[in-house]
Amino acid sequence: MPPSQQPPAAPPPPPPWEAFKTACASGDAAAVQQALTALTAADHPKGKTEPAVMQQMLQKLAGAGVAKLKAPFAFDFDSGFDPILKAFPGAAMKDPLLEWMTANAQTPAATLAAAKNVAGIDKSFVVEVIAKLDEAGQLAAAQDAVLRNWLRTTYFATEYPTEVFAKVKSWVAPFKADAELATWLASDDAKLNACIAATTNKAEWVGALMAKQDVLRRLMVGAGWKPILIEFSTACPGDHAALKADAALLKDVLVVLGDADASVFLKNLACTIIEGAKALKDVSAAAIKTFINDATFDAAAQAAACRDADFQAILTQHFQGEFISDVLQKLIVGSAELPLLYKDVQPIFDWMSAGPNKAKLETAIKVPTPNLADWIAPLIARVQHSFILLSTAANAAPWVAAVTGQKFTDLMTAPPQAGAITEDEVRGTKALTNNAATLADLQLVTRKLYTIDVQSAGGNPSYRAPNSTQNGDEFEIRYQYKAIAPTVDTYKTMLAQFAQLPRSHVNTQRVVVFGDGSYDWFYKKINPLPAGVEQLGGQENLGSAFFDSGTNVVVLRVDAAGVGTSNAPGDMVASASGQQTPRIAGASPTVANPVALTYFQNNATHEAGHAVGARTLNAPNRPPLSGDQMALTWSNWQDGRSESEFLGAMWTSSQSAAATAGQSRISASDAKKYLMARLRGNAGAVPSAFPNEPAFLAELRIQHGQQRLFKYVEDTLTAGNKYTFPNVQPGSNVYLMNGQGSFSSYDKFVFDNKQNMSWYALSAYKEMFAEMYTRHFAQRGALPGANRGIDPSSFFTDLEQATDADLSAAPAPQPTANKVGIRDQLKRWLRPWT
Repeated sequence: MPPSQQPPAAPPPPPPWEAFKTACASGDAAAVQQALTALTAADHPKGKTEPAVMQQMLQKLAGAGVAKLKAPFAFDFDSGFDPILKAFPGAAMKDPLLEWMTANAQTPAATLAAAKNVAGIDKSFVVEVIAKLDEAGQLAAAQDAVLRNWLRTTYFATEYPTEVFAKVKSWVAPFKADAELATWLASDDAKLNACIAATTNKAEWVGALMAKQDVLRRLMVGAGWKPILIEFSTACPGDHAALKADAALLKDVLVVLGDADASVFLKNLACTIIEGAKALKDVSAAAIKTFINDATFDAAAQAAACRDADFQAILTQHFQGEFISDVLQKLIVGSAELPLLYKDVQPIFDWMSAGPNKAKLETAIKVPTPNLADWIAPLIARVQHSFILLSTAANAAPWVAAVTGQKFTDLMTAPPQAGAITEDEVRGTKALTNNAATLADLQLVTRKLYTIDVQSAGGNPSYRAPNSTQNGDEFEIRYQYKAIAPTVDTYKTMLAQFAQLPRSHVNTQRVVVFGDGSYDWFYKKINPLPAGVEQLGGQENLGSAFFDSGTNVVVLRVDAAGVGTSNAPGDMVASASGQQTPRIAGASPTVANPVALTYFQNNATHEAGHAVGARTLNAPNRPPLSGDQMALTWSNWQDGRSESEFLGAMWTSSQSAAATAGQSRISASDAKKYLMARLRGNAGAVPSAFPNEPAFLAELRIQHGQQRLFKYVEDTLTAGNKYTFPNVQPGSNVYLMNGQGSFSSYDKFVFDNKQNMSWYALSAYKEMFAEMYTRHFAQRGALPGANRGIDPSSFFTDLEQATDADLSAAPAPQPTANKVGIRDQLKRWLRPWT
């Protein structure tokens, strides 16, 4: 068929969108539905550009078309709202609009604002919209102030809670934000309870009702509210702070919960110990205990709370003395927090100081605790010094390690001091002495133990001696000593020697001076008036330690660097074991007498012995007797012996021999004159029959060498003193020339029984006592036996038990030799180590 005769071709099908438009404009609902399914993804955005097409679709599909706006065209609430309004004017819009609101999670404010000017949207419609949104769980934004205001002013005025919110099952957020709504719901407990019961977020109402506490109080005492309260503590953190801040309301909540749940509730609220305890304080002591001992609150948290006054008051109100053991169970003796609390917090200290608690604490600390050092300062601050000292006395090592530095200083300056300190406390103090790091520390130790003064700073300290009278004139006497600052070790050595002595003995010394062994003395006439000017009486350098009985001062010799001399030329001898020991210190070490003293150690003990010997011992049931008097009587020491008496004891005719053949006879008179001159340090006269002194001495030895006087002089010239008898055996009485150049005597029993005391003990009766003293206390050696009714051992037994009061200030008897002049009297006061 020719092309001109062929039928025309069918037109191509229109595009999907054009077909859809045609169906919406003229077709029925089925055609619209079919055309809708044929649209492609590219066609969907065209729906928002041609609203008339959308209106036609809605009219053909009716309610089913509302959902099509959301899918496939993806209209949002606002963009789809307008086509709905135009497609269904008036009342016909109601159902499609509700469908659209259900299909979209849109705010009621936007929904109702868009519909408020549409015909057919009335109060009943608004209420139905709100109810449907609530059922769908889409009413969360009803708290919007714009919406609430619009509802009041456009439709319901002041009646909107009754007409609108009566349809609402859950309205927590608006209740919290809208005073009218809160007032309306709170006006009827049954109505509010029903509202709360119908919701799944009941716990949120606890926070919402905080603005209406009276309502909350009424509601929560009813059945079923305890779980709501507990859920609130875990699910509504935004309202926890408000409840914690309201102490009265929180207390009422805790009462409803009861003991078992109250502490858990507070923990869930993240309450601190102080907040929780305040809340529980009027509720239950048991609940406080449970809450505070929860694992959440460790020792550090409990310790921090204990520093709060309110918390302290709560604990003491409910638990009195047991609050730590019952409540604060984490604050144990070994914890780092407790020592400072003991120091700073009165209730803690009160508890620990109460009866059995104190005993428990002290027992625990004495173990001792691992943190014993942390306890020292608090114990000192709380005046538990005696406890520290007694504990140290019983178990020294850990306490010595703990009491160091400033703690040591504080303990030494604290009571008890000197006269108030007990012997057990003394032992503790002595054990701590080595912790002293400075001279100042050592002086603190000295003052804690003793009443004496120790001059350790060098300089020229001076002290008054008793006034002296001569030829009717009275003189004021002053001694001045050359002091040297000792080393710390030297001072400690002195204290170590003092530690072996009863404290009452050390206290007999007025002052200890570390010095070079020298002194100056001054005198001034004071009576009869007019008084004179003070004058220098003399300067002496004894070169040794000494005791000045006039001033009651002990001078301990140190070198220029302050080191206690360990030896002195000619004064040290080797012991059997090779150790060096002072010749004048007693005996060399033996099995029976194992203590070897250095020169300085011996001085410290010996000079202290002089101070003790100068005091009268008032022992129970015994006559008063001083140590010096005891030695004087025991030895039968007598000063002031004449030269003739001395020679009578030292010369016996039978001990002379005949002259050597061809030699002149040396008369007893010439021999005595020569020997006595040499004894006094002078040159002896040599008889003219002899060409020179050596020849004379050679013959003198032959004729009179066996005489005691010859041997005594020979020993004296060799030994350098006049009290040793290494080569001569005294007669029935022992005579010697004393330090003042006169003569003294004592019983031969003393010579034969001096045990291991030094020769120096036989130089004077006061030295005899001081050497007994050194032997007994520093060497713990045996003392000589009884003589003339005096037993030294018995006397020293009494002496060991003497108190300060038992050792009176009465001076010991002086030697019987005459004392002429001030100088001679002053020399009698001095007892040097020479």
